Amino acid sequence: MLAPVRIDGHELQPRDEIHQRKLEALRVFVQHLLASPARDQIAKIVLFGSVARGETDAESDVDVLVFGSAPLQRTDEAASDAAYAAQLDLGVYIEPFTRTCTAYEQPRGDFLLRVLREGKEVYSVDEEKLAFQTAESLYHLALKYGEQARLKYDPQSEGARRVAIDMAYNASELCAKGMLRFLTAQLPKTHSGLNTLFSDKFVKTKIAPITLGRDFAVGLRYRNESRYDGDATITPEMVQEVFSLLDQMLELLGQKLNRESQKHEQENDPRH
Repeated sequence: MLAPVRIDGHELQPRDEIHQRKLEALRVFVQHLLASPARDQIAKIVLFGSVARGETDAESDVDVLVFGSAPLQRTDEAASDAAYAAQLDLGVYIEPFTRTCTAYEQPRGDFLLRVLREGKEVYSVDEEKLAFQTAESLYHLALKYGEQARLKYDPQSEGARRVAIDMAYNASELCAKGMLRFLTAQLPKTHSGLNTLFSDKFVKTKIAPITLGRDFAVGLRYRNESRYDGDATITPEMVQEVFSLLDQMLELLGQKLNRESQKHEQENDPRH
């Protein structure tokens, strides 16, 4: 029996010499990736496809899915560099795919579901770090939604008002999910459930302003009217209320991320 290939505490048993070479290439890929400047963004690395199943031949690629915090540009570049390093070292082609942490925690589509069901995890951060990276990804996604909501907003157009409210409220919900992710990985699946849990954990405890609970509930009502009620009157003032909600939520989550980042830096500072 061939010796297992060890990657970050995980043991992968090769079925033959060809399979062993593929796994060794994976080990080199992970080693280079974790030595890159993108390391702090990387949450999980999952091997999938024929190499994960042990059904390899000399031409088989090594398929790897890397989950990281947004934005993914540094992770994309680092994964490509690591794949090239492995190819130079062992002559094995590695195909890296990247997705955000939120895709890992809320997988959608056949591809992600199949990878997570059949793949083999070869690297993972701890739960505390995963919570931070997921919240960070949600924050950056909220920023994008918020930017688009304002770009598309035209106070003279009812359709634009409806779209702006919908997008800005959804961005506010992403921030709420980011705050809650520090407390639990099991987030509510309904809008009202998320609204209620956020108020229970942050408004009632005075971590967030008491008015924010009311603003959140109103924002949800405006969002539902904008999306589902064609007879509802959607005013520019309603849009501004939801924009204000989003600004408060972005500030709340941004401050939380900053505090957690500073805490992590202090814990890893050898002077402490």
